[in-house]
Amino acid sequence: MKVLVSVLAMLAAGAGHRPPDNQDVFKCSLGAKQVEVTAAGDQLVYRFGTKSRAELTIAGSVARRNLFYRSARFAGIEHQLRFTNGRFSYVVFSLAGNPGVGARGVSGLTVFDGQRTVSEFTCRRWTELNPSAFESWPIAEDGEDWSAI
Repeated sequence: MKVLVSVLAMLAAGAGHRPPDNQDVFKCSLGAKQVEVTAAGDQLVYRFGTKSRAELTIAGSVARRNLFYRSARFAGIEHQLRFTNGRFSYVVFSLAGNPGVGARGVSGLTVFDGQRTVSEFTCRRWTELNPSAFESWPIAEDGEDWSAI
């Protein structure tokens, strides 16, 4: 009985550190294109393109140092993930609305070349970025200068 309890305790302790493979973190339609982020093992996978063909895929992880997270509160809670690929950064974000002050939610993708914004896309419908898949990871915190909002 003690062995069974120990095994169950070890399994429960490890369960919170690794999300299930292919857990959706963010997924939004940008018209003909879409952007999505999926948790897969110890990485978050960024995918941009059409439903049938990815134009860009980036595997972001703490070990690769190409993944950053920021959370702040404005009219509502803002969450954003930044994936880096060379000099380019791809920021997916969601900013919750606040009906009490008339603020609507907004979500989307901002692309930077260095720190210059080169593209901005808004999701057709507000989409929440779900940090529960990676909230226990030691992801580097992004600075305010990378805010996509």
